[in-house]
Amino acid sequence: MKKKKILPLLLAAVMLLGILSACRNDNGNGDEDPGTGVAGPGIEQPPETPGPGTDITEGPGGLQVVGGPATGAIGYIIYDADGNRLTREQILSLIEPVTPSGELVSSTVTVLQENFMFGFDTSASGEWIRDLLHGNRGTTVLDREGGFHLNPMVTRDSSVETHANGDRTYTLTIYTDNLWSDGTNITAQDYVFNIMLRATGEWRDIGGSIISTLSEVAGFADFREGDSPYLRGVRLLSEDTFSVTIEAEWLPNVWEIVNMGWDPLPLHDLAPGVTIIDSPDGVRFSDGFNLELVEQTINNPGAARYAPRVTAGPYVFVNYDSGSDTVVLEVNPLFSGTFDGYLPRIQRLAWTHVIADLQIDALRTRQVDMLPAVRQGPVIQAGWNLVAEGDHFADSYPRNGFGYVGFHADHGPVQFVEVRQAIGWLMDRMTIAHMFTGGWGFVQHGWYALTSWEMDARGMDLYNHPDFIEYTFNPTIAAQLLTDGGWVYNADGSDFRPGEDPLRHKMVDDELMPLHISWASNDNAVSVILRTELLPHAETVGMLIEERPFAPPTNNIPDWQRRTDTYRDYHMFTLAVGMGNPFAPWLTVSLYPEHNAPGMNNHQVQSWEMHNIAWAMRAVDSTQEGWREQYLDLWMDFQLIYNQLIPILPLYADEDHDFVHNRVRNWKSDGVWDWRHAIIRTYVVDG
Repeated sequence: MKKKKILPLLLAAVMLLGILSACRNDNGNGDEDPGTGVAGPGIEQPPETPGPGTDITEGPGGLQVVGGPATGAIGYIIYDADGNRLTREQILSLIEPVTPSGELVSSTVTVLQENFMFGFDTSASGEWIRDLLHGNRGTTVLDREGGFHLNPMVTRDSSVETHANGDRTYTLTIYTDNLWSDGTNITAQDYVFNIMLRATGEWRDIGGSIISTLSEVAGFADFREGDSPYLRGVRLLSEDTFSVTIEAEWLPNVWEIVNMGWDPLPLHDLAPGVTIIDSPDGVRFSDGFNLELVEQTINNPGAARYAPRVTAGPYVFVNYDSGSDTVVLEVNPLFSGTFDGYLPRIQRLAWTHVIADLQIDALRTRQVDMLPAVRQGPVIQAGWNLVAEGDHFADSYPRNGFGYVGFHADHGPVQFVEVRQAIGWLMDRMTIAHMFTGGWGFVQHGWYALTSWEMDARGMDLYNHPDFIEYTFNPTIAAQLLTDGGWVYNADGSDFRPGEDPLRHKMVDDELMPLHISWASNDNAVSVILRTELLPHAETVGMLIEERPFAPPTNNIPDWQRRTDTYRDYHMFTLAVGMGNPFAPWLTVSLYPEHNAPGMNNHQVQSWEMHNIAWAMRAVDSTQEGWREQYLDLWMDFQLIYNQLIPILPLYADEDHDFVHNRVRNWKSDGVWDWRHAIIRTYVVDG
């Protein structure tokens, strides 16, 4: 077979890792097109001329393809020899007929949460499962390098129009021969329905989170609050075409292609009898859409949130067993293929909860076939010992995320920056990282991915900056910070006496506030470590950290945001975060009222300076020369103020490990191209 070389211009040059708590395109945490008139990061451009780089191989019909089934170089947008992106018809021609077979069981150490519909909190593995059910039919798609493109299997055409008032309308035309798992065609109304549903007050009332930037859509607020039946910024133009208008105040957006990434939801299944009515005033629901309907089809036991009936992804839901915390999926025979020419080859997938101490034994005895993204040091060591026995293999890669201590920074003692900083000086984070990761990890200092392009460009500048704090173990600094911050009284209002009085107090609103912090700990190794590596040291400076463990099934506290009074009983949390694509911190620190919602500003540090820096990052115009340095300068400013205010205190960034039985073939994942993407492109053999 003839081979050549070509230089694919992948989005990774500019679009890398970051934070996007609740993205518009749920299956990818961010989003991004050629031919739209929108230039800048993430706007895919084909290579101008062949050059050194990725191998390409002659494919069916003489096509020269990058990646795809012909080469095993999975996860890339496919180009022909002239650098033109392949059409949907050409991609479909690459897909070889597949008869799925076999079963693969994966293990997770976190509870799955039984939320199998986007918009409700779940664990990372739960999100991966949801993506197999609902993903791959969004209008944008994530590639192997973490970049976003229009999805060639879904989006047939697109255009962008900027209006005289500065608003911008994104029009998308889709293919309508993609099918729901029940055989119904996926049409433009299903994409519009998802947008509308997630913007309604009814969705809010059942506890669903909005798609993060829906607040930017023209007319959102009036629609959300019921002041208008029309969602003015959305139009259903035909069976295959819809448009979304973003208001001028939210433009430009440095990662503008997020405005073009939307997923479908099945209108006929979730709102039977309801239609979407289009007009010059926008779209509205016909009579019959109400809270009672949404409760019945989505939120009640056995409804779509817990047991989805109609889905669009490569797999369909079979069942969930709460006793074993196991979910089972099977191949969706109506799924037509991924953007790079793959059909799933494993007939049946299962995820089951196994506690960390038993994971390697479960793999050794074939109760499970795979342990993806293992992070605890003792489990990693045991996994390598198992690999040495010969029936398993392992892969490792930097985690696209990190573990941390988080704060509810708008109440209690942790609302004061000196308390959060003092906690930073009361821990030997190097020791904690080593204890947890067993040496397969690093100390993390800020809200970034260690592998991100921003860190690659400015990481050393950040670490060498005179204002950047690498919090280390120093109780003397912690005590001085508390004294300078006014924590100078004992319970009687007299001067605090170190070594004699057990607890510092501060005068707050004419009352003494004790330095008593409520910690919602998890049933995990990090909490075990902090019991010895933080709590005793806190007592030496007059701080009481009371551990109040959360019981399963909330052992990973997915719902910890400012949602109920229950969660506001706590001040401190031990959590971890997976970084989204692209880095977009503005919602994470936003003080705009519309972003005071679950999944957005979780920590509630009331810093307008940090808010303004983040939103200035967002407003960088990536069509202008020099945008990259402008953005990176602001990124530095953001990291520095975040480091000072520490809404979270990072602890460790893991080196993730996959431990896999040899019967699993063609397996390759990493921090970006995780289980949900890799599993579609792998297969199993008997034995």
